[in-house]
Amino acid sequence: MTRCLVLLFFAALWLAPMRGQAQTADEIYASLATTDFEQIRHGVMALSVSGDPHAQSVITALQNNRLYMRPDKALFIKTDAGTFVEALSGATSDVSAGALKPVRVNNAVRGAIDAALGVLRLFSPDASTRLDAAEAVFVARDPAALPALDKALAKETDAAVRRRIEQARAAAVLASTDAADADRLAATGDQGDAGGMGHGAFLLQQLSLRAKRSNLFPPWPSTEGDCRVARRASRSSQ
Repeated sequence: MTRCLVLLFFAALWLAPMRGQAQTADEIYASLATTDFEQIRHGVMALSVSGDPHAQSVITALQNNRLYMRPDKALFIKTDAGTFVEALSGATSDVSAGALKPVRVNNAVRGAIDAALGVLRLFSPDASTRLDAAEAVFVARDPAALPALDKALAKETDAAVRRRIEQARAAAVLASTDAADADRLAATGDQGDAGGMGHGAFLLQQLSLRAKRSNLFPPWPSTEGDCRVARRASRSSQ
């Protein structure tokens, strides 16, 4: 147990800091109209799996610093011409720029944006596009992408793409605060080259992400599963 605590503690020092009823489109859009970065991060991922026809344009606008909010939580996208369209409908708007504030992002939100745009490309008819999408979701390691990854896995027929989606899913499970211990432990063996880092280092990274999302510091293990993952990480590093 002591060794487990030490492993988790150093994993947290290594990394810098980084909710489920279905939401309506209005609720998802409203969740983006805030200064709360964690709420924006969840909103981005919820939008990516919502099926909303404007999801990609809204997320891309956020990525490019063109998404604006009004005090009533309405969202608008700034066009190249400097005018605005309603994010929810795409309709032209005569809203004044002075009535709006930009939706800001931080590194965690940028990671969610990358994952969300990856999720939206997971269902492309082109295998290379799906592979790139799976890679983006793997790198982001956001548990909010799990529903989309499960859906993509059920449809994927290309072996290489399927393998990378499985790895992206495993990474998201390891970083989740809600996954069962058995699922997280099973995910530890499904990482391949772990995105270029050593397997043990990768597992410690996921433990740290999970601890941070649970607001634990130092990241004391809350379950026996944490200790098992830490022990496996230690063995993989030797």
